[in-house]
Amino acid sequence: MLTLIDGNSLVFRAYYGVHANLTRSDGLPVGAVYGFFNVILPLLASAKKEDSFVCVFDASRISFRQDIYPEYKANRAETPADLLAQSELIRIGAHAMGMPVLCIPGVEADDVIATIATNNCNNADVTRIITGDKDLMQLVSNCIFLYDGMKQKEIHEPQVFEKFGVSPNQVIDVQSLMGDSTDNVPGVRGIGPKKAAELISEFGTLDNLYANLDKVKNDRTRNLLSENRESAYISKKLVTLKRDVDLEGLVIKPFVFDKKSALDFVQQKIESNSLVAKIEKLFPKDTA
Repeated sequence: MLTLIDGNSLVFRAYYGVHANLTRSDGLPVGAVYGFFNVILPLLASAKKEDSFVCVFDASRISFRQDIYPEYKANRAETPADLLAQSELIRIGAHAMGMPVLCIPGVEADDVIATIATNNCNNADVTRIITGDKDLMQLVSNCIFLYDGMKQKEIHEPQVFEKFGVSPNQVIDVQSLMGDSTDNVPGVRGIGPKKAAELISEFGTLDNLYANLDKVKNDRTRNLLSENRESAYISKKLVTLKRDVDLEGLVIKPFVFDKKSALDFVQQKIESNSLVAKIEKLFPKDTA
């Protein structure tokens, strides 16, 4: 099994989690770093001999999506300086523990994850994606599932249906209608998640919905769809994950935990006795 770690999702949740106020002896906040590895270490310890891990982060806030819609993510506040510092520490720690870390300019981490997962499906292998991001639910299939590391919960097709009211292959079309205020995806003004799910459930796809607008019974809904057609299709471009990111040079090998390097990182960069104890418990034998 291949495990892809959505670094941005996990570090953001860890940053605002229960260990948020944890600091190093020099005063540097390390709560997000602690929370991140507190979730990841048990997953690394449960890896089988042939399993692999890749940790993926955004290279920056700018991607090809701003070319499509300049207002995309324009309403987001600046990333706190201490979160940026901790994100860098997490990348160093992931390397130290034996995981490759990817940050590819011009695309988002989700696009990189989608590409790797799709390629892995083509190789008839299973992919687990560690994330709390609903946008990645569009990838769920018979060979891809999500895992919420904070809640310790697997997400398969029934959980996607519970969230969006449609199957995973229809999530993109629902999001195209409902939009996303967090990322400033416009959607169709006046149509929320419930109505979007009802429409896609009835018509199957966004294209079929617009090909049969005259069959939408509610006058207000029909008018909203007609007036905001361009916005719906722009939104579809924004929410659709790329599955063809150039990954030239990426070599995914079976995971080998580097215990010495991991302990050095935890002791020197986080100064966490509890994570040291956790590593010793989870990895009792010395490794490379």
